[in-house]
Amino acid sequence: MKSIVSYLVKAGLLTMACASSAVYAVENNPAPMSFVRAIETDTQLVQHQGLVIYHPTLGFVNYEATLCGAKEKTEQAFKQLVTSVCSEQQGRVESNWCIDTKSNAPLFNAELGSFVMTCQDGEYSSIIHVLEALPSVKISAEQRNNWLQVATSFGYL
Repeated sequence: MKSIVSYLVKAGLLTMACASSAVYAVENNPAPMSFVRAIETDTQLVQHQGLVIYHPTLGFVNYEATLCGAKEKTEQAFKQLVTSVCSEQQGRVESNWCIDTKSNAPLFNAELGSFVMTCQDGEYSSIIHVLEALPSVKISAEQRNNWLQVATSFGYL
């Protein structure tokens, strides 16, 4: 899996967003339950805080974290969380995408990498990659369009 940051740098899509832009995005974009927020609060699944990068101009959030645990149990818990949050957002899951059932717009993409490394305690380790539309009704048409372009470049129809 390629890193989203390296892809965005190569594609020229990554813009420098200062900390105040990220804070503004968080404070002014309330959401029902974003996938990033849901996974960050699931201490059974994520033992270490992940990295969250807000891209206000491009209209999306990028999240990565490392999971440690038994492979089957972690995969099952991850799939259940994806399905649950997607349903809460009135979406359906197709491949790694949660898609809005009414508008067919991509809501988020969540991928669980393969379990190839081990954690300090000897359990399997994997990386979660999440792309999610900025969680707000206040985002502009330009941000929505930018998010759709990013989503398309990462495999959304």
